[in-house]
Amino acid sequence: MQNKKAQLSIMAILGVLIVLFVAASVVIKVNNKNASDKRSQLVSSEHKAKKSSKTKMVKGYKKDDVTFKRGESSQKTKSSESDNQKESQAMKDSNGYIIEKSSTVELTDSDLEGLSAKELTYARNEIYARHGRKFESSELNDYFSSKSWYTANSSYDDDSLSDVEKANAEEIADYQEDNQLEYSPQ
Repeated sequence: MQNKKAQLSIMAILGVLIVLFVAASVVIKVNNKNASDKRSQLVSSEHKAKKSSKTKMVKGYKKDDVTFKRGESSQKTKSSESDNQKESQAMKDSNGYIIEKSSTVELTDSDLEGLSAKELTYARNEIYARHGRKFESSELNDYFSSKSWYTANSSYDDDSLSDVEKANAEEIADYQEDNQLEYSPQ
């Protein structure tokens, strides 16, 4: 009889421990989700604050309208030549990305400096292509189809993007607009 009471006591204690373990797991999971939601909101609000603090350039300004002082035009030519070489290297790698970290780390202007208008446009669309977006532009379709990591997804939806990816796509578009680096793929 005492043996049965001891077994029942042990089973009761084990039952209580299991219930406590499950309850603790649920509490931890809820707390992690709340922390993740707060972080997403913080990232989003930080991006909005950063975006609103930017100085916008005057609409209609074209970089071709600038008159260069003697010697500056040759610097521009050298820079364009090295940009084309860099563009070729970054874009020719069938396994690579123009901005590899754009899916995981929020980008800043310094991450985008030195990229050509074409590279910036491709880098922005690279964020969507990672999720299988199909593009209306044959130029973009051809480019991303050449990438080993790209697989077209007929059920692609912008909602599949993380908050960081959405913020980065917006950051690249803003940077292009602010610096007159728009590029329209064919």
